[in-house]
Amino acid sequence: MTTNKLHVEVKDLDSLRFVMTILREIRERESSIEMELTPILDMYQMLEHYLPGGLVDKDEMDQKTIMRPSWRKLVDMAEGIADTLSQIQGQYKKQLILDVREFVADCRSFRSDFEDNGPQQPGIPPQEAVERLRRYKDELGIRERKMEMYVAGAAEHAL
Repeated sequence: MTTNKLHVEVKDLDSLRFVMTILREIRERESSIEMELTPILDMYQMLEHYLPGGLVDKDEMDQKTIMRPSWRKLVDMAEGIADTLSQIQGQYKKQLILDVREFVADCRSFRSDFEDNGPQQPGIPPQEAVERLRRYKDELGIRERKMEMYVAGAAEHAL
């Protein structure tokens, strides 16, 4: 499953963040995976030694044989993807900086528009005020999601 997740094409900050999260999970697991694999493989070795042949299913034995090489292959693949991402991260960082500047200007404009045309304007009917509030709330939600994405992108570039 992790191999499939690593094959996600990095085309924007969101997909970059997703891949970086997967890479971080692999790095964190790398230190403990050997401690998890060794006892399993030792148990299989004891089963093979003390039990008569054919008790353990052939498919299970094949899976046991490829556990360590499969993990190594995944780690190697993750290292290759990390190298590729480090080569292209500069362009994403530049785009992130431009996007954040544009976002700041958009937020200022949004606030100004809210203050000038928002639901608190005197003399508007209550139904109109509710409708304006709902519209500005929806627009604020969009901006909050953008902000979360930009903050996450900035955190990824800080690593």
